[in-house]
Amino acid sequence: MKRETKLITILVFLSLVATLAAIEITLSVFYPHYSSYNTEMWRYGKYLKVAVRDPLICHEHRPNQKGRFYGVEIETNSRGWRDREYSEIPSQHRIMVLGDSVTLGWGVKDDATFSRLLERELTRVWKPVEVINTGVGNYNTQMEVYSFLKKGIQLRPNHVILAYFINDTEMIKPQGDVMKGSLTSSYFY
Repeated sequence: MKRETKLITILVFLSLVATLAAIEITLSVFYPHYSSYNTEMWRYGKYLKVAVRDPLICHEHRPNQKGRFYGVEIETNSRGWRDREYSEIPSQHRIMVLGDSVTLGWGVKDDATFSRLLERELTRVWKPVEVINTGVGNYNTQMEVYSFLKKGIQLRPNHVILAYFINDTEMIKPQGDVMKGSLTSSYFY
């Protein structure tokens, strides 16, 4: 009887593994046609973000990366911002926008982010302006300001706009290497 119990246990375990593998394969094949907000945020975190050991930031965008998230292409520059490259010496009036996924332009093409729209409108009615988009998804106000002091201030903006969203007062606790681990690669997880 013990041998039969072991055999049944092994068969149940193998059946479970095979079922989970089939679900994972099916989801990875059909997912691009039926994406969801939560899964897209997971993909964005996995492929475009990197955990940092700085307790005031926790994560930032990987520099010089690109991917398609929530139906649009997001590409980062050498500083990890969804924007073009900028010289540290301004050639014209410069405005820097700090913010989270709203500033980043989650689900919006780059030329339709509010930073690009503001830049076009100000250049049309005022003078040539550079509007720098430093938005990073899941940032709060503390992270936005600290990131500005760490790498944004080097670009010497004339003005800084702090884009505020209701969740910006939430404190974000460092969670270590949240982007790593075997289960973070799973669509099913």
